[in-house]
Amino acid sequence: MRTALITGSSGFIGCYLTQRLLDEHYRVYGLARKNNRKLKDSDYHWINADLSSNKLDIPEEIDCCIHTAALSPAIGLMAYDFACNNIIATHNLLKALETTNCKYIIFLSGVSVYGDVMEPIIDEKTLICNPNSYGLSKLLAENVLKDQDAVPVCILRLPGVLGKGSRTPWLVQQIHKAIQNETIRLYNPDALFNNAVWVDDLCDFIITLMGRPLDDHQLFLLGAKEGQIISSLINQIRTHTGSKSRVEKIPGKSSFTLNISKATGAKYLPQTIKRMLSLQIDHELSVEK
Repeated sequence: MRTALITGSSGFIGCYLTQRLLDEHYRVYGLARKNNRKLKDSDYHWINADLSSNKLDIPEEIDCCIHTAALSPAIGLMAYDFACNNIIATHNLLKALETTNCKYIIFLSGVSVYGDVMEPIIDEKTLICNPNSYGLSKLLAENVLKDQDAVPVCILRLPGVLGKGSRTPWLVQQIHKAIQNETIRLYNPDALFNNAVWVDDLCDFIITLMGRPLDDHQLFLLGAKEGQIISSLINQIRTHTGSKSRVEKIPGKSSFTLNISKATGAKYLPQTIKRMLSLQIDHELSVEK
């Protein structure tokens, strides 16, 4: 039986991915500070561990590792917090995997690594400029993984990930404002937007990658299939929710879209941003009820 280690298995993406791999008949070891008690499967095994500690006990039979665990931005967090939980944690994980049969690592990074984007379209080769503490921590975690040659690494740079249970992406926040009839403030309302990934599409792509040999380090930027004008997306939200929210244009930084052609060439099959948004709105409305 194929065996996978998922870090952050109790998180939003980790929960989805754990269930999908169990459905694909993997034995899954979920590494997290808290146990996902909803999973009652004989092929699921929880490892109670904190990656910021260098004392990790990982079973030798691990075939692959999907590294989803990370500390995300929140009020009050400092650069030190991101360094411990994203950079040092990745180093500790890599050291622990040396005693296993792990053949490759899939690492979930983010578009925050790009920092101040000055181009209208970005891809895997876009220059990185002045990322914030969180983006820098993800970039340095990428480098920790790429600077070793023992295990091939596939890095997935993600925008906001949508799906049931998603809370932090920009689109989810706008849906909540619309439901509460709060003012929605936009900069660059006429710009295109495809900066989102549907969680099931992400899991499908990870499973696709796991089904093929990985011989060297790879990098993919993920996003939605087609871009939509930002103001059009907000109108979709307001109409779908029956919102009375006002929309205000405010000054702000430039927007950009994601060139995902490399990922789609590797069999990444994303939905359109319009379809993702419709599904997310339906979910948020059902929660409100």
